[in-house]
Amino acid sequence: MSTKAMAWAFEKEVSAEVWVIFLTLAHEADDTGLVVFSREYLSHLTDEPPGGSRPL
Repeated sequence: MSTKAMAWAFEKEVSAEVWVIFLTLAHEADDTGLVVFSREYLSHLTDEPPGGSRPL
């Protein structure tokens, strides 16, 4: 988990759905802030459809 990425996510003024995605990405980031995983894995983590087919 990258604390720098988490702090960045907490500062953003976005919808709750986008904020959850930002926090999920920050939680999965390494110390440099790099995140590498598939859309399917992100969909699994957030319970959102892969590819963002549902409007936020």
